[in-house]
Amino acid sequence: VFCKSSNIRQKPIQTMAHTRRTEMGMGILVVTAVWVLVLCSVGGVEAVQCVKRSKDAEARSPPPVQAPPYEEGADGPIAARMEFERVCEEGYVPALSPLMHSRKGRPALPTRKEHTRTAASSTASSSAVSYFYTSGYSYTTATSLSCSVDVAAPVVKTARGHSLAELSAEKYDARGRQVVEVGWTVDTTDPSAHAVPRLFVFHWVNDVPSCYNGCGFVQYSSSVWPGMPMSVNSTADFSLEYHDGAWWVALGKEVIGYFPESLWTAQGASFSATTLVQCFGEVAADTPPLAQMGNGEWGQSPFAVAFSNMFVRRQGYSGTSWMVPSYLVTATSYYDIGRRGTNHGYSFGGPGAL
Repeated sequence: VFCKSSNIRQKPIQTMAHTRRTEMGMGILVVTAVWVLVLCSVGGVEAVQCVKRSKDAEARSPPPVQAPPYEEGADGPIAARMEFERVCEEGYVPALSPLMHSRKGRPALPTRKEHTRTAASSTASSSAVSYFYTSGYSYTTATSLSCSVDVAAPVVKTARGHSLAELSAEKYDARGRQVVEVGWTVDTTDPSAHAVPRLFVFHWVNDVPSCYNGCGFVQYSSSVWPGMPMSVNSTADFSLEYHDGAWWVALGKEVIGYFPESLWTAQGASFSATTLVQCFGEVAADTPPLAQMGNGEWGQSPFAVAFSNMFVRRQGYSGTSWMVPSYLVTATSYYDIGRRGTNHGYSFGGPGAL
């Protein structure tokens, strides 16, 4: 990531301002956009456009991000695991580049009698590929949720395919599923992505998919943004929290931005708490899938990547609750899970058909 995390560092190396002169009296020079070239060890040199933070974002107060309650002997506090350096000046944020054509599977829906869909019959945003899942899930009411996951660079040999790992907040109601997602993905749709893992956000309204890294998402952070590359072999701490009429997204201690609840209320839905929480791996590929999940190791391997520190919190309550998840694997010939319950998580992955 563009941060200090294990072996990587971000470093702004050049700034270019796009300006517009407005004739008012003696004239005022107004900066409308700033491009920053950022040197990153995982992505070479990339250009980041900085734009003014929106008025709505300026008017909001983000929630304080609370670190997962690590067990004694586990990794240290979140602040020590991942730190970020500002890329844009105060009051400016990285401009988002929504991916309008990348596929996204609807999170697998574990069987429950009041649901009409199951994991096997669940549809996705595109029928051109199949979707494969490994999931640790819990049916629970929560307004704050978090999990940690190892970052990997799985091989994906399907055009417009992907392999990802994520945290999702979900509500199932009469209108369908309401979902907010955050995670890392290797996506072959965008050739400029260089097959490196990148941070993403996504949401669903009434079972209708939106797009990656946009479509109503409001950027808040000047340091972290959807679409930025992430460091392989680091650990990402993802959080989602409903606060002040929005679902806020965080990486480590840094609040990235939010999905305002108006995205749902405008469509006749409401979404201020979950009925289902999942931490899962997803592959979009042909059948058989020419794509790895995780780092390509079987989930039962001691070398597989893992989710950990899965916990939830209800608004108005000071305590947290470790998730006691159930597990789901939709294609055991290609992917599986292991180490169930270790560090309040599980390991996952597989080679697919490679």
